[in-house]
Amino acid sequence: MAQAKTIGKGMQRKTICFLIFLMLSALPVHGENAMDYFNLGLKSNLTPTKIKYFSKALEMDPNMAEAYEKRGMLYFFQEKFDNVIQDFQAYIRLTPPKAEAYRMLGIGYLNSGYYERAIDRFTRAIEMESELASTYANRAEAYRLSGKYEETIRDSTIAIDKEETLPDRCMHRPRPRDRPWFPKDLPSRPGLARRSGPFHVA
Repeated sequence: MAQAKTIGKGMQRKTICFLIFLMLSALPVHGENAMDYFNLGLKSNLTPTKIKYFSKALEMDPNMAEAYEKRGMLYFFQEKFDNVIQDFQAYIRLTPPKAEAYRMLGIGYLNSGYYERAIDRFTRAIEMESELASTYANRAEAYRLSGKYEETIRDSTIAIDKEETLPDRCMHRPRPRDRPWFPKDLPSRPGLARRSGPFHVA
């Protein structure tokens, strides 16, 4: 009887030790948590390294909105627009609506050839912050690529009036297959004059 009690106590100790081991194993070791990796990403000077750290942070905390935003911007500069779309979709889901986030999402769609989606996201950005001249410029480019020239002229004129740069110097980088910014097949209209670059009000 006494021997059975001793064996029982020994099993209990082993079980408790095993549970403690499992609990400790589940905890991150020193320096390995999402915020640490996020901060490493901020401090790094190399884009691939920054992306690696932000990705690791998101593996550990999929709800870290700032990491999606930072990584999405890096993907933009690498022209990986599918990744830009994914990261800014996630960022928008996790944070209150921001005009700049919708603009970046629109840029991702614009450069991926989804012009109607781009127009929708640029419109949302403008509804939130109507003074974003670059967003009008980006939406003008989406309209142009959709063949909607009336809307192109309207948004281009607004962008010019707001004294900001136009699509070819904003976030949209035309690809070789794109036509020139001022389309050759655009009918001539009163009040417009051609010049090198975007629309110019005569």
